[in-house]
Amino acid sequence: MSTDKSLYRIKGSVNNYPWGAKGSSSLVAQLAPNSIGPSFKLEEDKPYSELWIGTHPHGPAHLLSEAQSLQELITSNPVHHLGLGVLHKFKYHQLPYLFKVLSVGRALPLQAHPSKPLAHELHRKDPAQFVDSNSKPEIAVAIGANGSVEQFLGLPLLHGGNRGEDATGVAFTGFVGFQPLEQIAYTLDHTPELRNAIDNLELVAKFIRDPQPAGLKEVYSDLLNRGAKDKDDVAAQISAYLKRVASSSQEVDANDEGQRRMHAFGKVARKVDSEYQGDVGVFATVFFLNLVQLRRSEAVFIDADEIHAYLEGGAYELKLFASSSDCMRTLTHYMRVVDIIECMATSDNVLNAAFPPPPPGEKVDELGSFERTLNYTAAPPAHWALPTTPFKGHTTAYRPPLEEFIVLRTSLAGFPESLGRVGPTVGIVLKGAAKFMVGAEQELVDRGGVVFVSAGSEVVVEAQGDWAEIWWATCEA
Repeated sequence: MSTDKSLYRIKGSVNNYPWGAKGSSSLVAQLAPNSIGPSFKLEEDKPYSELWIGTHPHGPAHLLSEAQSLQELITSNPVHHLGLGVLHKFKYHQLPYLFKVLSVGRALPLQAHPSKPLAHELHRKDPAQFVDSNSKPEIAVAIGANGSVEQFLGLPLLHGGNRGEDATGVAFTGFVGFQPLEQIAYTLDHTPELRNAIDNLELVAKFIRDPQPAGLKEVYSDLLNRGAKDKDDVAAQISAYLKRVASSSQEVDANDEGQRRMHAFGKVARKVDSEYQGDVGVFATVFFLNLVQLRRSEAVFIDADEIHAYLEGGAYELKLFASSSDCMRTLTHYMRVVDIIECMATSDNVLNAAFPPPPPGEKVDELGSFERTLNYTAAPPAHWALPTTPFKGHTTAYRPPLEEFIVLRTSLAGFPESLGRVGPTVGIVLKGAAKFMVGAEQELVDRGGVVFVSAGSEVVVEAQGDWAEIWWATCEA
């Protein structure tokens, strides 16, 4: 096989984390017949959480029709496949990014990715648990349909104003970054169960009087550690809070932002508790972190050291059945699935703090490392927004403040369109079918199919049929 080609059909790698959507409800599973190939066998009771496209050893891509991995192909001729710019900038013979499709069925762990200095330290202490010495900044782009997940009115949309009352629907909900300090102080002042869960009234009172980043770190660390040591006590406070808000008959003043926000928090807390009942993360996310609500194609950038937890979608219906003797309540959960594109610097390091919390007995104090790595940036959701910019023709770009990657979205019908000369690039057909062309080379690719394009190549894409949507990751070095 010649290593001088520049266009390759490749297959990714699927993993099965418990939070993934199950069976045919998972977009990852729907794409797998072409992104993995005929070896994929669907199991309806199995979660299909992520499709990885890259060279990371935890889930390496391979050439579609051969046993050779994408990493082996690149190593055989790194100058041709990566380009001199990437080789000089990153000093290694692998893709500088990891591209993913996620299908989320329940909340992901409350997590952060360590910065390079901490990643080096953790890798040195426990290379089995922390396999990379690299940091992991990432972007997440909503790719589901608007209205496919529950929208929380009263909390802001990413680009929808402060009141979040546009009910056209959202495609993604997740927790990203800390809320503004004054909002957290207001919540602490108006939520006795949260204060009891922290159990350090002097610390809480000090923060309410003077909300500062150092005080946030103290209060938040106290809550997480209490959740790890006194799980039952924290769970009791969560239960008490949910009972109180469920029985409250207080009307919400539409002109009072604090009341609207607290009312919405009750709904979000019920959702989170339904997945991880009594977990400290119920309080640690809802009352401290921004709930980011994205419409389709909107994105957030999450740097290393930033706290986040993606939330599954769901709708709940509370029914009352009255009889002469009693009143029966039933709660019905209609599962909805959140689908997103992710791209990140090549790393699989993660520190978890809740949903569920880290298990005891780890070589590394994961909770302590989690608290150390957080930068405690406190800002409104828009702080994490990553806007799109024009790229070329019908292609738009998501450009995080990084050198490792950009993400592209091509949506086209009709005539062929060139992306120009690109760096090392992977692309997946998310909808429709497409023909990819690099010089005389071409590949016809149905939905779910994946390609790799070597650096310096001019790639042309053409929709097959009415329309096609292709998502790419590339490096412009």
